[in-house]
Amino acid sequence: MFERVVSLEVQKAYERLRSILFRNNCKIIAEEPTNNITVEHGSLWRHTPKGAEKKIVFHLFPHNSGTRITGTTSLTSDWINVNILGYVLCIIIALSYGFSSKILLALIDLQQKLLPHSPPSYSEILLAQIFLIISISLVIFMIIGIILDVYIYIKKDSFPEEILRLLP
Repeated sequence: MFERVVSLEVQKAYERLRSILFRNNCKIIAEEPTNNITVEHGSLWRHTPKGAEKKIVFHLFPHNSGTRITGTTSLTSDWINVNILGYVLCIIIALSYGFSSKILLALIDLQQKLLPHSPPSYSEILLAQIFLIISISLVIFMIIGIILDVYIYIKKDSFPEEILRLLP
């Protein structure tokens, strides 16, 4: 949650906020004139605090001779679900490649035990190593993605704060 007090009366602050939101590609999904505005901003496919799909609720209250504006930001369930689906797929693919690598190495070992005088196939060994590298890389990318998502969650209020700084 964030808040800012502006020197405009409630009606003018509401109108200015609404026009700033339109200029910044926000989609108004609900509003009670002069009381609150609920908007969606961002995209499912963006991974930045500003670009991630989020819902922002602005509340306006009279405050002395100005207006106090508070806001609450939440990441949309669609954005969260797409990320979870991505992590699940990443785990499945990483496990598949890791398991394939293990099977190839076991087959090579079995071949060496059954046919001790035949040299191991270097292409099979190389393929097993490539599968293992892909599996480890996917796990590393997934860890980086989780760290990035935590950062986005922590910084999700940066866009609405930027919007409120545009008000006088």
